[in-house]
Amino acid sequence: MRRLLVLLLLVGCTPDSTPDPLPWANPDEPGPYGVGARTLIWEDARGTVLTAELWYPATVEAGSPGDDYGPVSAAGIAHREAEPDVRDTPWPLVAFSHGFGGIRYQSTFLTEHLASHGFVVVAPDHPTNTLFDLVEENVGEVAAARPADVRLSVDRVLEVSDEGWFGLGGAVDPDAGYGVVGHSFGAWTSLAVAGGLMDPEHALAWCADHDEAGCRFFDDLAGLSDLAGAAPDPRARAAVALAPGGWYTFGETGLEGVVAPLILGGDRDGDMPYESEIRPVWEHLTPDDRSLLTLHGAAHWGFTDLCTTLSLPNLDDCVGGDGGYLDPTVTAALTNAATTAWLMKQLQGDERADAWIGPAAWEAEADATWE
Repeated sequence: MRRLLVLLLLVGCTPDSTPDPLPWANPDEPGPYGVGARTLIWEDARGTVLTAELWYPATVEAGSPGDDYGPVSAAGIAHREAEPDVRDTPWPLVAFSHGFGGIRYQSTFLTEHLASHGFVVVAPDHPTNTLFDLVEENVGEVAAARPADVRLSVDRVLEVSDEGWFGLGGAVDPDAGYGVVGHSFGAWTSLAVAGGLMDPEHALAWCADHDEAGCRFFDDLAGLSDLAGAAPDPRARAAVALAPGGWYTFGETGLEGVVAPLILGGDRDGDMPYESEIRPVWEHLTPDDRSLLTLHGAAHWGFTDLCTTLSLPNLDDCVGGDGGYLDPTVTAALTNAATTAWLMKQLQGDERADAWIGPAAWEAEADATWE
């Protein structure tokens, strides 16, 4: 035995140097991992230069402050360029799609939370549809390109993992599929990626006869003809849509193929009205697979950092109870719990997440109803 120990010391190893796995954390609590963040910039297969933010489980010093992401952002818990914590790899992969005129780091309360629970999250900027390069006249073209932005961002993460960049070697299983999450226009994108089939003719006819909120994003409706190119990704295994709209762009049956969809919406949403936009999205999904979490008093921007870390006072739903809205920190907390549990269940088959899924799990929550 003594000779064995001497040999182990000479080769610089120990009998078991593998770190212990981290303890499981409830979906409504911060996860056990530190969080790292990196910005990826590359030219994709279309010849488009994409910029995406990548969040991942990381080794960070306990209690150390996180870093900013850039303009109009506030520090969260993520540490830029942090060393990945690979003890429990491979990790499940999630793609996040920002809203109209949003930015890839618009909902870090959620993307960081997911990374702390052992998910890798990639969020692309959708060209000409971000806070810094918005072109309002080409929304049809952008809508058609958004699903490909997500697919190609997933491809890039798999390349990074395969090549072992910055310690991510093999951290993501290329055969495991991924979940897709989005807010507003990004919620629409998540449904398109996860199996939604476009029906431009239905959308044109519907918007010609109805003054729906989502119809205003398509200049003179001509851009809707481009939507036929927004093909789903068969690798997507679950979708979480935050404040979605535009069900009519999928026609009466085009949403029936969306895989494992969870819809979250606030019943005081003034941008995507609950009764005419959000709930009809859920109603057009396949009944046996769909779930809807209604947040009572929540509005549109509570699903972003605008109401949490940035606390913008000029947005009605950010004032919380003083204006009759749900406190945005509660919106964020409920969103984190539901989304994390849903993705744990759908991507990992983790039955421990069942305690946060379904009507019975939420019946004691006064601020939300699960259907």
